[in-house]
Amino acid sequence: MRKITVDSSEDGRRLDHVLRNLLPEATQAFFHKMLRKKNIVVNDGRSEGAYRVRTGDEITLYLSEETIDRFSKSAQRITEETERFAKAFAVLRGDAGAGIRIVYEDDALMLLNKPAGILSQRAGGNDLSVNEWIVGYLLENGKMDEAQLGQFRPSVANRLDRGTSGLMVCVKTLSAAREFASLQQGGGLRKDYLAIVSGCAEEAFSATKAIVKDHAKNTVSLREDQIPGAEACRERMRAIPLYINRAEKISMMRLTLLDGKSHQLRAQLSDKGFPVLGDTKYGDPGINRRMRERFGLRTQLLHSESLTFPEEVTGSLKAMSGRRFQAPLPEIFCRVQDVFFDPEDETGGAGR
Repeated sequence: MRKITVDSSEDGRRLDHVLRNLLPEATQAFFHKMLRKKNIVVNDGRSEGAYRVRTGDEITLYLSEETIDRFSKSAQRITEETERFAKAFAVLRGDAGAGIRIVYEDDALMLLNKPAGILSQRAGGNDLSVNEWIVGYLLENGKMDEAQLGQFRPSVANRLDRGTSGLMVCVKTLSAAREFASLQQGGGLRKDYLAIVSGCAEEAFSATKAIVKDHAKNTVSLREDQIPGAEACRERMRAIPLYINRAEKISMMRLTLLDGKSHQLRAQLSDKGFPVLGDTKYGDPGINRRMRERFGLRTQLLHSESLTFPEEVTGSLKAMSGRRFQAPLPEIFCRVQDVFFDPEDETGGAGR
């Protein structure tokens, strides 16, 4: 027999999901049978898998230790995972300020400044991503232990493309994950990006085309008409020019993201005739080659600059109410910016 007391990180989760974390090798049919036979009970009473647990609930497993061990993660698997988390923390921390940096942290969430070139989440078995880095950081600093990982695993809440740098949010509890998702879906968060693009962007504009994802190629296309697999057209991005270098035909823009679909900003900018410098999927190969030769540019100049929370936030995220967070620009972005958009330069055509 084993007793587990539900803590705040599990509050509101389905019972069968909690059980799956406790006994990941067991099947859904096994849980259903054990609940029906009252071999697994909540607060000494029968419960259904769909029951939403509450902080303080006591889950009792009337199972032998042998059965519990059989359905738990093996010691080898736990060790392998822990080693991967530790490796991600060590590798992605970087040297001389080149790795992931913490912008803000509390008990509910973390805001990170992600360098370009790092995955938000694993794409393959051996990948190291921000998701692994978060857990490695929390374990290394004694803010979480392996037992807690079986209840809720902290993770990225708003993904950035591998080649995009800047601010991203990671949630540390289940309640924070739900509340942040609600803020995103309700449009209460303002997400601003900076981009350096090809072309002279003279006026502000909005992008409204719908995204269609090609999963096999990991690219998207844009459509104005409604087709299967595409959402209705609506305002998805606003772009405001900040500087123009007419001699080089290059602009710097501030972008407000209204829809977080994959590759949204890059595809919409390219469709408007302003591909992001360094973007190998939607950019201009000739310009990218010149930027690589001139600056060593090997990633896209798109940076998640700031995140602004609404004035009144409740629940575990209430400390975020009305706050605005910024992520400093990466070194390569600053170098290109300084060359093309020096406000003091009266001869190069920089500026508005």
